[in-house]
Amino acid sequence: MLVAIPRDRRVRLTVALAAGALAFASPAGAVEEVACDFLAASPEDPTRIGRGVPFEEIDAARAVVACENAVWAKPDLPRLHFQLGRALYRAGEHERARGAYGTAAERGHLGAMNNLAIMLRDGRGGPRDTETARRWFEKAAAADFTPSMTGLGNIFLHGTGVPVDHAKALHWLERAAGRGDALAMGNLGLMHEKGFGIPTDAKEAARLYGEAARLGDANAMNNLGALHINGTGVSEDYGRARELFAAAAAKGHAGAMYHLAIVHEEGYGIPVSIPEAVRWYEAASAAGHPRAPLGAAYLIETAPGGSIDADRVAHFLLAGARRDASEDTREMVERGFSEWGEETRKAIARALVAAGLDGGPGDGTFDPRRLVEAIAALPADFGVTQP
Repeated sequence: MLVAIPRDRRVRLTVALAAGALAFASPAGAVEEVACDFLAASPEDPTRIGRGVPFEEIDAARAVVACENAVWAKPDLPRLHFQLGRALYRAGEHERARGAYGTAAERGHLGAMNNLAIMLRDGRGGPRDTETARRWFEKAAAADFTPSMTGLGNIFLHGTGVPVDHAKALHWLERAAGRGDALAMGNLGLMHEKGFGIPTDAKEAARLYGEAARLGDANAMNNLGALHINGTGVSEDYGRARELFAAAAAKGHAGAMYHLAIVHEEGYGIPVSIPEAVRWYEAASAAGHPRAPLGAAYLIETAPGGSIDADRVAHFLLAGARRDASEDTREMVERGFSEWGEETRKAIARALVAAGLDGGPGDGTFDPRRLVEAIAALPADFGVTQP
């Protein structure tokens, strides 16, 4: 009688068998190398051994140990340092991941150059360094590594550490999109939608968003959904928009969560549901959306009937005030949140004091200058995790 082996044990058994087969006659380090390849190789790495493992499927704990052993046994293989970087990043050890990517990049690994550039650009695992990030993107792109073409195009599109240059952005994004890169397709769609350096063409934007969405790009799903809400370049189709927003939200896209909140708040093709709107505003806030906390605060404060959770409202107001740089939010802070209820303002004072900051006299009144300074002193990711 055959008994099915649980999947997690199948993985361990596969690694063990592969290692065991090599143990009798393989050179030093071969067992460790096989384990690291099995657990952390990238599907996009042209030097990979095997099919590779999507990042979100990496078993971080096991992969880190396997790749640390592999790097110790075979320190001259750039691929193993790169895979150790992937495992460490998945484990949340960003500083060590940046070091591993740096080692592999210096030894010529294109995927490591790309991932190191992303970490430098975004300031993950160490100081932000957009100039060095650009150089690594350029080096990998010159070697025909498609993701780095996209990364370089995005740097010029958004002016990250360089002046905005739409011609260069278009050049690199078109090259990457021509190779089937979904992120490049989506950003090309943005260029066509907004007319960045080229004539505005909503239909071409929708086509590119659609191609990228079919390849799984969450940002493109979100952007195409917005076009369907407005009927721009495509038919006005609230149902299709909700499907796209939901698919992107399932991938963790904060903007799509924010759009779903608006859909439920305004009733785009469905009955208005304030509880659902609040739920999606909260989800978007937890995912880091700059405007979502204010949406959640407003709906909670103005909900009909029942008592108001002032501490909850205060949390979202402070998160929104810290993240959102718009003029109306700045003016709200400078007015000392005067348009909000007294209990909410007192809760804001308590929250600031709890964070070790100046909450004023505690009666819900604030000195505008000190309030601005206190909010600026909150962590940049304040409110990313829900209270």
